[in-house]
Amino acid sequence: GKNNNDYDYDNNTADSDGRSRPALISVKIPKLSAGVKLGISFRSIFGELKISKIAPTSPLASTPLRPGDRLISLDHHRNTNHWTAVQAVNYIRNAEGMICFVVRTRNGDSNVAEAAVYKSSEE
Repeated sequence: GKNNNDYDYDNNTADSDGRSRPALISVKIPKLSAGVKLGISFRSIFGELKISKIAPTSPLASTPLRPGDRLISLDHHRNTNHWTAVQAVNYIRNAEGMICFVVRTRNGDSNVAEAAVYKSSEE
């Protein structure tokens, strides 16, 4: 079988429970202060900013975001495609309050979009 530790960028169509994923996913998550780490990293592949890793301890780990998803908007900045991975990480590091990630999944179902809002665990 396949080693589950190897993330397969070509096989990002189904979630771990086998459901096909929406083409577009929007996640809003609170960040209580600048400097709180969200445990997400990116890499720029052929000019597309993709999530490369989400830490297991990250508040984003329980969201529908997955490695390999392409970041198309961050807090409604539409030009994140032109951002470098460093720009995206710095933006997130300095942000406070609700942060909104919009990603496009690979081969996702274009008839389905998913939006999720997460509340602060400290409320």
